[in-house]
Amino acid sequence: MSDKNYKLIAFTEDGLSLDVRVDVGKETVWLTQAEMAELFGVDRTRITRHLSSIYKDGELDKSATCAESTQVQKEGTRTVVRQVPLYNLEAIISVGYRVNSKRSIAFRRWANTVLKQYLVEGYVLNEKRLSALNRTVEVQRAFACFFALQNADSLPII
Repeated sequence: MSDKNYKLIAFTEDGLSLDVRVDVGKETVWLTQAEMAELFGVDRTRITRHLSSIYKDGELDKSATCAESTQVQKEGTRTVVRQVPLYNLEAIISVGYRVNSKRSIAFRRWANTVLKQYLVEGYVLNEKRLSALNRTVEVQRAFACFFALQNADSLPII
């Protein structure tokens, strides 16, 4: 997976701050095992065991839910390049339903709420986006009123 295929957004919840890769084209997010461990508040080895079990049981197809990303980092004076597996939203959700921690419980509650909204209402509102859109509309209205007052002598009379 190329870095050009996704954008980073900051996910912040209850003191947890995590950069999440969003693949707009494929409508999914991507996390490493370490990031999933941080999200669910557990050790990375637990994530590894759950993913192995998920793929072994045939719950998910690894080729459809896992992609490689190149990670470049400095280690002392040398530059090291590694291939790091990233897991998409399906894998993250599957792991989230297997992990037992306070954060994974909060994740399951959130996921259940979102799923219920889709099933009952047919959609889910993104409150932050809706609020930002409303602010944009308010600004546009203010500009329209300002320009209308500036050009009052040329406004048509209805």
